[in-house]
Amino acid sequence: MPIPIASYGNNANVGSGVREALLPDYEIVHGSTSFEDAKKELPALAGGDLSVKPASGLGTNTTATPQVPKAIIVGGSISAEEVAELTKLVQEKAPGVPIVQVTREDVTAAGGSGPDPAIIAKVLKEKLGAAL
Repeated sequence: MPIPIASYGNNANVGSGVREALLPDYEIVHGSTSFEDAKKELPALAGGDLSVKPASGLGTNTTATPQVPKAIIVGGSISAEEVAELTKLVQEKAPGVPIVQVTREDVTAAGGSGPDPAIIAKVLKEKLGAAL
């Protein structure tokens, strides 16, 4: 059974490829595509509020039995300021839920040149394995 995770990123096409590449190890149960939605939805969901539905309509919580994410992944184009604010909000509600980001530098170091979903997923799996 895949480990449930949530995501925040602003490129739905890359996110879709990453989602597929993370399976069967990890399942994105909730996807946010705007910072405003991520700030509202992800801390509450990570804290156990299963009534939270993604405004984006992305994630298996929209069609299956809702799950609380064990971690939250963040896209490489998300600013350090947004990651810091989101981390603070999530830690207030769910101190044990890590925020994991794959940066452009991580992708380049792994041999990628641009937003390659397979390489992003490979790096995410390594980072999630260490965080969980």
